[in-house]
Amino acid sequence: MIVLGVRETHCATAAVLNDGEIVGGETNPWLQAGLVFEWVKDHLTYDYPDMADRGVRRTFARGRGDCGEFAHAFIALMRTLGVPARLVTANWYQGGGHAWAEFYLEPYGWIPTDPSMGQVLKNGLNGQLTPQQVDEF
Repeated sequence: MIVLGVRETHCATAAVLNDGEIVGGETNPWLQAGLVFEWVKDHLTYDYPDMADRGVRRTFARGRGDCGEFAHAFIALMRTLGVPARLVTANWYQGGGHAWAEFYLEPYGWIPTDPSMGQVLKNGLNGQLTPQQVDEF
């Protein structure tokens, strides 16, 4: 397995941010978080990657990932913008789990955000869920 260092991850996210496509000239961290959330939600497709094929650079390159990859993409982009962000995970009693992100905003503290669930609620995993399943969620 290849593990990307901070420098490689920062370079990958900086390349995504450099053209201004995501945040433009926005400097407010709250508004930046909303723009990054929307970008991750709209530009990644939910797909469970092979364990050997994980990492932010790979996620950006293939445009696919699971909840952890969505969260790590959000975190990497926010950190590149200078906004503190971290990963949160939960493990289910019966196996499996979920991951999402939090970003830090003064004076409120850590704000949870979940781009993968945003995508589920927006479009039912690109048609993998019926409208009824999305509504029941």
